[in-house]
Amino acid sequence: MRTYFYGCFVVVMLTLHSCGGDDVPVKPPPTDPCAGKLRTSADFTIKEILSDTVWFFTDTVFTQNSIEFEAVQDNREYTWKVGNDERTWNTKKIRLNFIGTRGTIPIRLIVKNNTVDTGCNPGDKGIDTVTKYLTILGSNDLAIVGAYKGYNVDNPNDVFTVTIRSTEYRGRSWLEIMNINKGCFDTTNSSNLYVNVANKGLTFSSVYTTPMRDICWDPRGVARLYPDRNHVVIHYDVVDQNQDIPLKDKKIRKYHTFKGVRQ
Repeated sequence: MRTYFYGCFVVVMLTLHSCGGDDVPVKPPPTDPCAGKLRTSADFTIKEILSDTVWFFTDTVFTQNSIEFEAVQDNREYTWKVGNDERTWNTKKIRLNFIGTRGTIPIRLIVKNNTVDTGCNPGDKGIDTVTKYLTILGSNDLAIVGAYKGYNVDNPNDVFTVTIRSTEYRGRSWLEIMNINKGCFDTTNSSNLYVNVANKGLTFSSVYTTPMRDICWDPRGVARLYPDRNHVVIHYDVVDQNQDIPLKDKKIRKYHTFKGVRQ
């Protein structure tokens, strides 16, 4: 009896399995006829340029830097109007300088698009205008200026303060970064690090002279403010001092990340 029952159970299970329907067709998901058909938009980005590899998306910039404006969407026609300048520009991306300018100016972009689909975007007339405002600052007013107390993430118990300050001498002013790496040009001295400054960050480097070898170890890096403008992160590298030779090879580097809080 037990053998008979087990045999029937196997037969039933095999029968059910054979009806599982591996060959049952699966309907493909419906396609969206409006996928990729965007409403005409003149939105654009503003980028403050320090180098080919370092830039900041922002609407507030340092007067000495190149500023790049770029339309977000591909369109047929572009017309840029910048402040009171009588000129216009007609490419998707433009780069301008505002040396000596202070204050806030309007940046307007008008775009036209000849691939409008009113079925997907009702009311789209194939033209759009966006105006944004660019604020241009001098060195004393930049957000990055300040003192930041923190540590290198590879040695969090060694706390020190990095200062980014404006210095004036004989009618000229410039920005300096002090105490990076630790001990390199403290705030009682002037710095001869080369600094390129933006509103929300900077790059720095040096010439490998005697003080650079003995104290500073040839620092170079990038500092960036967090969105809250009270925290900074500095990615930098210096000559590796663990080399067993008197004159260190500057190509052998150690890499650090400093995180600090505005004081």
